[in-house]
Amino acid sequence: MSKTSDWNIVATEGATVDGRQISAAQIKEMGESYSPALYGALIWPEHFRSHWNVFEGNNWGEVPQVKAEKRAGKLRLLAKITPNELLLSANKKGQKLYTSIEMHPDFQGTGRAYLIGLAVTDSPASTGTTRLKFSRQAGETQEIETDSLELIDLSEFYSVNPLAQALATIASYFQSGGELPEIPTEQPEPEETEVTEAQLKAALKEQFGVLKDDLKTELKDELKQEFSKQEPEPEPKPEVKPEGTTVEQFSATLEEKLNPLLEKVSALETKFNALSQEVPGQEPGGEGAAEDISNFV
Repeated sequence: MSKTSDWNIVATEGATVDGRQISAAQIKEMGESYSPALYGALIWPEHFRSHWNVFEGNNWGEVPQVKAEKRAGKLRLLAKITPNELLLSANKKGQKLYTSIEMHPDFQGTGRAYLIGLAVTDSPASTGTTRLKFSRQAGETQEIETDSLELIDLSEFYSVNPLAQALATIASYFQSGGELPEIPTEQPEPEETEVTEAQLKAALKEQFGVLKDDLKTELKDELKQEFSKQEPEPEPKPEVKPEGTTVEQFSATLEEKLNPLLEKVSALETKFNALSQEVPGQEPGGEGAAEDISNFV
């Protein structure tokens, strides 16, 4: 929602450039009769509103409230202003610093003056005048001039939405015929907001809780990652001892089993050797042998 300013002086009773007067009665009538529900005044750059383009076709804000008040011996018309991003952007660059009222002297035939619009302008202060035109029902045109140019202060609105400011910059780019406008480098000042001690403690407690949860989560994740990098050391395996007898025991047992067999083999060898020896008188006689084998030749 757009922010509305405090009261700003937008007109003062007195002489116009062409010698006419904005009377105290007209200031009073505009202050008493103004109603946004009846006819809300809009803010226009240099009173332009006739063509639909990025400059003339868009209003630059609204006037939600008007009142008349005497200050420094003169009756003045004060208004609350609800500017949009176009007015804020221009004003921040030092443009459109003054206001000029658009007054209908005989609104709806009532014979009373009515504020039908408000212009922001850079008309020279030496002349102090801005010409406005508006059409009456009969198609006639009446011109009203005023020397009341009032300086407006919109610094309270400079916490501008970045997207809206970018759109206003683009609009200004096309308006200038393709020359990219300078982008202000200064940062908007933060708005001051009154905060009670209880609200401050609650806000700090909430922020501390969020920070603590974030820190716990981050620390937990880091520890998890660190432990996952460390491979577990293999558990030492117990030395497996061979089951049954040892080699020495096996050799002793084998020798014990083979000894009787070796003894038997040795005994058989002894007997065999004894049998193979020739005993005296064991050679056979010569009977049956051929006496003379020559007859067979």
